[in-house]
Amino acid sequence: MAILALVVILMTLLIVLIGAGFSKNEADEKLKKEKGKRKSYYREKTKEKSLRKGYFDDFNIETEISHIKRENKEWSKDFAYSNELFEIGNREETLGNLEEAVKAYNGMIDFCINSRHLGYNNYARSINRLIVIYRKQKKYRSEIEIIKLALRNDMNEKSKKKYTERLKKAELLLTKTT
Repeated sequence: MAILALVVILMTLLIVLIGAGFSKNEADEKLKKEKGKRKSYYREKTKEKSLRKGYFDDFNIETEISHIKRENKEWSKDFAYSNELFEIGNREETLGNLEEAVKAYNGMIDFCINSRHLGYNNYARSINRLIVIYRKQKKYRSEIEIIKLALRNDMNEKSKKKYTERLKKAELLLTKTT
């Protein structure tokens, strides 16, 4: 609404200036000056409102920065712990201790799901490893559960297609064994 009013005022001013005998260039120059005054006026008013609300207050900026640093530190701790669980699972899988690997991978998934800092992308690799392990162990029900967990998350179409195909194969294998 304010922009429309500004346009109307500027157009009226242009008509008045041209009607008062100013050349087109002189009128344009005066119009630019008036427009600049209006912009700085609105900028100042916006800044005053923001200062009243405390948006540009140094205290609020420092508080926000310390909050972001604290959140970043918490995320780093959670990420390091989840990564450690994955490494344990990977090591156990390499050594052939599949049950211990499954515990570590499931621990990582549970931790990431319950963490407010970590998301699906942080535990997707554990899901992939569990799918492989469950297929090797012929634990098709567990494999299906993990694939369904993966499909509940937001992912790109290529990944969704891959998991959907794996789910169909696992369900087919489950029906063959029962």
